[in-house]
Amino acid sequence: MVGFILFCLSVLYSLPGAAAPFRLALETVAPPDTMYLGEEVSFQIKLLDRIGVTDVRIIPADWQNVDLFLAPSPKDETILKNQTSYNVKTLSFSLVAKTTGRISLPPFCLSALAPTMISVRDLPPDIKITSNGRIEICTQPFSFDVKALPDHSAPLFAAAQVELFDGIVPQSSSVQQGTPVKRSLVLTARGTLPVYLPDFQIPEQENVRIYKGKTDRTMITGKNNLIAAMRQTIVFVPQQTGEVILPELSVFWLNTQTQRIEESKIPSHVLTILPAEAQPDEQKTLPVFAQTAQNTADQRGIAFFTARFLGIFFVFVVLVGAGTFFLKRYFNHKALIRNVVRACLADDPEKTAAALLTWGRAKFPDRRIISLSDIRNAFNGQTADFSAELEALELFLYGTGRFARHLTSTKKMAAENLLKAFYAADRTKIRRQSEQKKYLPDLYPDQ
Repeated sequence: MVGFILFCLSVLYSLPGAAAPFRLALETVAPPDTMYLGEEVSFQIKLLDRIGVTDVRIIPADWQNVDLFLAPSPKDETILKNQTSYNVKTLSFSLVAKTTGRISLPPFCLSALAPTMISVRDLPPDIKITSNGRIEICTQPFSFDVKALPDHSAPLFAAAQVELFDGIVPQSSSVQQGTPVKRSLVLTARGTLPVYLPDFQIPEQENVRIYKGKTDRTMITGKNNLIAAMRQTIVFVPQQTGEVILPELSVFWLNTQTQRIEESKIPSHVLTILPAEAQPDEQKTLPVFAQTAQNTADQRGIAFFTARFLGIFFVFVVLVGAGTFFLKRYFNHKALIRNVVRACLADDPEKTAAALLTWGRAKFPDRRIISLSDIRNAFNGQTADFSAELEALELFLYGTGRFARHLTSTKKMAAENLLKAFYAADRTKIRRQSEQKKYLPDLYPDQ
């Protein structure tokens, strides 16, 4: 009887792997079959695991004609499938097509470290086992159609949501003739990239000089979507009295949720231009010399003692002010360092990036710091380790390609390395720029 039971068990154990569910598998929530040029779409890869793999990495591949981003992924979970419990690791991606037509992507492959005691029969037949003890498992290839945007008279872009607003300085309905009026235009779009946002078209006006500033484009990693942002500054200099109209502006976009073309606009602003202030009459400001010699001598004596007292008082104020300035600067610097350390130890990449940007603006007050790349450029190659860690942090937040840096298992080590490099970079002395870079043209270039 015992021998019969052992025989039955040996037969069951020798069944081919296809007769029972594999202990490691991939499931894919593929991108849609069709999309618009510049439209963000999402897809997921789920790794179903019953063997306890670790150190999961994405194997880089040549994904041409698309921009690919690793989105925030949900935490690992346990599911029950076919009466079998699996640990599920989900990787979420955002994809933006850069060309129209049919696009085919190679398989997405994951690499993981598997336990030493594992049978080949537990694995799918197309899985690869490398010489260093890692396993590689791949999805099927992807393909989809990318449609061009509809013909439209004004520039058109695809997005899920658009916001358009402006700010005017000075914030007044009237200004004097010759006073520069700065109008900052901001366009944000959810579900696309900054490169697809159109420039604002500003019509020329009589009796008004118009200077177009630099257009800044950036990308923000939102919670669920990519958010593209563009900022453009226009300076208006009225040359005559009367009224000046800052024109109404609009953008047209294809709503990818409703499939309709929509228009977002900001209203026009009317400014009243007042006459410039008259120059003071130089003749009225001339001193009067009808005073007696005695009064002049008395005034000189009073002026001497007053100047001496003011000089001593000025030196005292300068010394006190300098001491207060340096103490305040010291404590502010320590606070900035604590913010960076606190964000790193909390393992929060977004707060770490924000704290580093605040610290970088304080360390380089003569430079324009709006991204982590600006901090790397400010060091001009003097802190290679810190630059590498900043690049890794950027890749974690916004990058494409080197997806291993984005995985949860790499966060703690990346934070420790970043903190170590940060201390060294903080002590590095950088020569200040001799002249700050201008981001707007001169208001009076012909003078």
